[in-house]
Amino acid sequence: MVLEGARGTRNQPMWRRALDVRRGPRRRLGWMVFGVALSCLALVTGDASVASAVPQSQKASAHVVWWFWGTSDVPGILKWLQGETKAYEETHKGVTITLVPQSTTTLIGAFQTAASTKSGPTIATQWATLPTLTPVWEGDVTPITTLVSKKMIDSWLNTDENMYKKKLWAMPVYLLGTPFVWNKALFKRAGLNPTVGPKSWAQFLADCAKLKAAGITPIASGEKTGALGAWLLGLVADQSLNSVKQIEELATGKYSLDSAAYKAGFQKIDELITKEYFNRNVASITLTQGWQEFAQGKGAFTWATDGEVLSMQKLMPAGAEGVEKTPVWGHGKLASYYDVTQSSDEFITSWASNKRDGAEFLSWLKEPKQVASFYTSLGAFPASTSFNAAKEIKNPLAKQLYALDTEKKQVWTENFWPPQVTTSGVRPGLEDMFAGASVTATIKTIQQSFTTWRSEQPRQLKDFTMWLKSQS
Repeated sequence: MVLEGARGTRNQPMWRRALDVRRGPRRRLGWMVFGVALSCLALVTGDASVASAVPQSQKASAHVVWWFWGTSDVPGILKWLQGETKAYEETHKGVTITLVPQSTTTLIGAFQTAASTKSGPTIATQWATLPTLTPVWEGDVTPITTLVSKKMIDSWLNTDENMYKKKLWAMPVYLLGTPFVWNKALFKRAGLNPTVGPKSWAQFLADCAKLKAAGITPIASGEKTGALGAWLLGLVADQSLNSVKQIEELATGKYSLDSAAYKAGFQKIDELITKEYFNRNVASITLTQGWQEFAQGKGAFTWATDGEVLSMQKLMPAGAEGVEKTPVWGHGKLASYYDVTQSSDEFITSWASNKRDGAEFLSWLKEPKQVASFYTSLGAFPASTSFNAAKEIKNPLAKQLYALDTEKKQVWTENFWPPQVTTSGVRPGLEDMFAGASVTATIKTIQQSFTTWRSEQPRQLKDFTMWLKSQS
């Protein structure tokens, strides 16, 4: 999940402000009765194929509005979707699909506003797990298991991220990993081995020092809206933890960021900041802009999405990028985990009058032809078992990324934070750290956001606790 700083600035970020879419009457009558009967049967059985048995020409026209987000994760995805939408409309007469791109900074808030009036999109996007399950608990989402066939759902990857009460609530589109990336040419210039990136934190710091001494910015990134900091909590701070349960219990109050283990992770992040290993403008530019600087050779390291890594490859000399997991400092079990998620979740809103039309379109996007097109067109990895990675992936760099994304040990910390905590605590807290705030002050900001959420959202806390008990 990507959410898009010179040191010392404390301007209020945009997302903080943004949070405050013929043959005679008997024959026709017969088809109508038959269609209604089948539709009712489909609602009872939850079998999308039953509803599809009604000839498309006999269906009433349908307008499906999709509030979509994902362009920051997968460059070019909106253009691909527009092409697929046109193809779908040509073969499904009477159905129109309207794509409404969503802003990273207002994604959560805009949906909350729509949900409060039970109006807006047929299909909506949120990030995986708690950002998706929170509107589920508010009654704003229709379980997708009642609209899509089991056979189709069984072909989707990482569905466990959005399971609740034995129901799946959203469809994954793609896998998203956050590899640690280095520029081999800059390594060579600094006298480092360009073929081997740092695997330990100590080696990472040593490499940063040597790069800086050679006049090379060690890390190029952007922290304008707190995204980088949120990523680093999962990539770095969690390394001393032994289970995902510890992350989850931050919400219930059974675990604290003040623990020695978690605090040590914050200190590792702060060390990179205080030693000025980031680009000087890191606090004033977005992640995307930071990636552009990396591709231009203005920094030796970065953290990026799979799609961005492959996009940057087109702008850099052949073989210039190296990728691996984030260097390890911690001794907890999570230190060996890789940060990967399905990221952009698509679900059907509870108030939509054309739920099945929306679900049929989403299912169509998961047919083998569309899945193959997704990868060949975008280079991003579809969250589907119908994707033949061994056959389709030719790019050596992409093979490395896919291997990382499909490791058994996976976790994405941000999935387990209530959206309110993400927007009012995690992002502003880490943004402040990049602006000079101490580790203690940063932890206090985030810890307070958990306390406030528990106080202000008792129903969400109750649902979260029930969900937590169901997790293995």
